[in-house]
Parts: sequence; structure tokens; C-alpha cells
Amino acid sequence: MSKSKLITAIAMVAAHDGYRRAGIDLVKGENKLEVTEAQFAQLDADPRISVQRVAESKSSTSQSTGGDKKEPTKVTFDAEAPDELDLSKFEPEGLAHYVAAIHAQHKAGKLELNADGKPSVGDLAVEVDGKTVKPSATDRDTVWEGYKALIGA
Repeated sequence: MSKSKLITAIAMVAAHDGYRRAGIDLVKGENKLEVTEAQFAQLDADPRISVQRVAESKSSTSQSTGGDKKEPTKVTFDAEAPDELDLSKFEPEGLAHYVAAIHAQHKAGKLELNADGKPSVGDLAVEVDGKTVKPSATDRDTVWEGYKALIGA
């Protein structure tokens, strides 16, 4: 195999364990992978997968086989959760349900952050109109920054 630049990515998979995409066996939930640009594009195009680029990796002649579910490093969030949260102050309004999900986890003491100090996209999944939805990585970042601003963290 020729040398190719690999991308370190996190793929959140809504499908079952053993789901296969881009030549990689995936597990349900979070998968940390090293993939080529072509594999990243295939993962990104699948509606059952939310993929986020983490960093560029070194050139390599090997390819990730996937399927290795690695637990992300957890970071604590030391700010205190207020009893109530005024979501009327949160913009954009269409993402407020994700803020509510973060707040519920925070109040319950179950808010876990990844190594980047953010909640995982999969942990913010909510039910809207009878369907489970989760934010994109960009929306998660917007929601996380907005939540911290709402509680003064």
C-alpha cells in the first residue's frame, strides 16, 4: 500500500455493533479512528454516523481496522449547575433542547467531558417529534459555549 496521510477522527455511530462503512468495522457509540480522506468522506456521508476530524496524523502505510472502541479521556466540569436555566436567553433557539440535555446531565452529576473539554455528541442525543436526534460537532460546540455563558462558567 502506498503512503497516505491519515486523519484522526471520532465517529459517533447510531447503528449496531459491527456496522461496516468505508472498509471499517464500527461499534455503536464512539469510535476513534485513523482514516484516509476518502474514508472520512464515506463516513461523513452516512446519516447513521456523525464524524468529527480530530487532528491530522502522520503519514503511514497502514490503515486502521476500526472496531477498537477506545474510551476517551474524561475531563471534569467544576462549575456549579444552577437549579433553573433561562433558555429564552439562548441563541440559536433551535438548539435549546441540546442545552437542556447538557443541563440535565450537569444537575444529575453525569456530565462527562472528552479530552477537549466538551460533552460527546452522542451524549447530547434527544428525542424531537418522536425521533432521536443529536447535534453536529459544530452545533455541539455552539451549545457548549452557550451553556457555559448561561451559567457564568
